[in-house]
Amino acid sequence: MNKLLESERLFCRKLTIDDLEWIYQQGQDPEVVRYIYGGKILTKNEEKERLEERLSYYNLYPGLGVFALHERESGAIIGVCNLNHSKEFEEIQIGYRLQKKSWGKGFATEISRALLAYGFEKMKLKRIIGIVETPNIASKRVLEKVGLKREKVVSLLTYDLDYYAIEVEGWNAQKSY
Repeated sequence: MNKLLESERLFCRKLTIDDLEWIYQQGQDPEVVRYIYGGKILTKNEEKERLEERLSYYNLYPGLGVFALHERESGAIIGVCNLNHSKEFEEIQIGYRLQKKSWGKGFATEISRALLAYGFEKMKLKRIIGIVETPNIASKRVLEKVGLKREKVVSLLTYDLDYYAIEVEGWNAQKSY
């Protein structure tokens, strides 16, 4: 298994077509997808199409994409994380979707920090954004903990999103203390 990046308790790797079943199962939980794409639960065919898009993205943008997220100790898959282009906003974004039993353990903050470090230090990005549906208080706290600042509120389809960002200079400044 090729690990893209690791943190203290987590690692992530590229997705494969074999990941379809667990991605589909995770996406069937209304609480897990509540703040993702307006809470839409996708069919297996829709998840397969999305997974195929993600797999082809790896070739277009090496080092970026949506990745399987695992606990290091057990190796268990606990969700997905991403460092990829936002379709809506044409910037590189971080994000995550964790299974419910992994909530409240600090995993979202941990993988977000690791993704920022990877994005700025290895991929040499200048700016990274985070997009969160406005009612999603927990994810807004995660972005703020890792140094992103809220820049604006934007509307997409039928919901509002809080738009956060951090520049490489801000990342480097927070690492120094």
